[in-house]
Amino acid sequence: MSGACRPVIGLPVQRRTPDDGLLSLAPAYVDALVRAGAAPLVLPLLGADAAAPLLALCDGFLLTGSVADVHPRRYAGPDAAIPDGGYCDRERDALDWAVLDHAAAADKPVFGICRGCQAMNVYRGGTLAWRINERWPDAAVEHMRSDERAGLVHAISWEKGSRLAARMPAPEQGVNSLHRQACDRVASSLRVAAIGEDGVVEAIEDVRRPDRFFAVQWHPELLAGGDTPAAAASRALFEHFVSACRAPRGA
Repeated sequence: MSGACRPVIGLPVQRRTPDDGLLSLAPAYVDALVRAGAAPLVLPLLGADAAAPLLALCDGFLLTGSVADVHPRRYAGPDAAIPDGGYCDRERDALDWAVLDHAAAADKPVFGICRGCQAMNVYRGGTLAWRINERWPDAAVEHMRSDERAGLVHAISWEKGSRLAARMPAPEQGVNSLHRQACDRVASSLRVAAIGEDGVVEAIEDVRRPDRFFAVQWHPELLAGGDTPAAAASRALFEHFVSACRAPRGA
């Protein structure tokens, strides 16, 4: 481990538009990790070779959200194109895959949030619904609620028997929702850990090593402050992740 007290956690940045000269990272991710006892390390959009020395410094990785969607070619075939109006960032895709390759080879934990959840499912061989309202037109929940970034807009239920469920203070909780995509077919090496009230997959975890590879679709970093049940559940996610990063590799 890089540090005796605070494990070092790598976080990828995002590019908000194709022509944006600024790379950004929401400070709430950093705050949540520091509160849970970690030391965040910001990862710029680098290719695998250039990123390798930084990845080696990390004890685990938080795959953050992004306005850029995972490119459809990674789950719908090499000829798949970005639908009209969509935005994908190939450099962010490349960094996420470099992180996931490194974590798999070095047995380092990964926690995904929003886009991170989607990327982890695709990496393992799953697929995505490009737009929730196109894949499930009768879904009762509006999932892109940027007007309520830190508000509770729908409920999720933790799946009985999942490791994440065992770490949560209650079997159900309210969550925020800031996404247009979601997991469609979940990879065979993963299992659903939480489901939304409309049936959308809200959390996934590795079947064999759920403590070291798990993700949620909402944004717990925006809910982790305060003394509400949602805040307690959000902090529990980050604390569970940081604890996994402290554990010996191979355990």
